[in-house]
Amino acid sequence: MRLLAGITWKSYIHSFNSNARYVGCIPLGIDVPVSERHQVEEILKELNCFPVFLDEEVLRSHYHGFCKKILWPVLHNSVNMLEWWDELIDRFAEDNIFANRPLMDRYFNSYSIVNDTIARCVEQL
Repeated sequence: MRLLAGITWKSYIHSFNSNARYVGCIPLGIDVPVSERHQVEEILKELNCFPVFLDEEVLRSHYHGFCKKILWPVLHNSVNMLEWWDELIDRFAEDNIFANRPLMDRYFNSYSIVNDTIARCVEQL
């Protein structure tokens, strides 16, 4: 794949810090069959990228659940930190996530699975 005349994607990536390693999940909506994962890993390894393959429901719950409905508002100062609990409850009342313990547990479990899986991949580098 060419980005600019005479510059390939691989040479472009390697012009950055060649010691850097990139570990992350395959984005939602991209389903890599189990039979093709090794090939994808080998191609990405040449770019210092190490994919983590996870169940789409876990990724969806992690990203759209825990990250977007819990972490994002707190970390982006969209709530007053002194009153964050009450405001979060009011802000997301339509989802009722704070009153729904099984939903909160599912979101946090997905968040934990994703982080643990990425940590195990990093340990192997």
